[in-house]
Amino acid sequence: MATNTQLITVIDKLTEYLGVLKEDGITALEIDRTHLAGLTRSTASAVDMPAPTSKTTKRPLRTQAPADLRFALAERMAACGDATPSELHRLVVVSDEKSFQEAPGDLLRNILKAAGYELITEPAAFSEHIELASHAPRMALLMGEPALQAFRPRGTVLLARGKFKEVDGMETFCTFDTSYIEKQSSTKKAVWTDMQNLLKRLELPLPDWVNKK
Repeated sequence: MATNTQLITVIDKLTEYLGVLKEDGITALEIDRTHLAGLTRSTASAVDMPAPTSKTTKRPLRTQAPADLRFALAERMAACGDATPSELHRLVVVSDEKSFQEAPGDLLRNILKAAGYELITEPAAFSEHIELASHAPRMALLMGEPALQAFRPRGTVLLARGKFKEVDGMETFCTFDTSYIEKQSSTKKAVWTDMQNLLKRLELPLPDWVNKK
């Protein structure tokens, strides 16, 4: 059982961490069973939660992104019959290397197809030096914690999932990565909800092949 000193330390760190979330505009948390399981931490882990930074501190990209982080461009499929050119709704998908390969990669493509999107480039290595704006994406879809933390070093998917945030002039949106979805099948519904909210943000309808199901 934790001592009173340990409990006080945990409470202090939790208060600081919630302050960080408030600075990011997160003032309410929707906790479901998936979130609750992920938020369960040992006392030691809770003590190690990051301390908040000053409100005046700019949060740039990480000094060094993980070596296995990848990005690829996705465009709206022509079969969707949108009135506007597909490049105007282009997404840059950022996730770890495994999420683009084999079964997780197939799941990623199926998720994108359900939203009317397809990958138009092979995944390439992502680093803090990549100028995503040069690829003219409408939004960055960050899948998984490594991808999220490349833009928001203190972010956690469990708290940032389903929320939009502008980072360095680019709008970002976060959800679970496909490797995690395969391990936690209960997250599939949450990810599909996220993708539908993403389409609403882009003012795009669900594809006909989804509506007919």
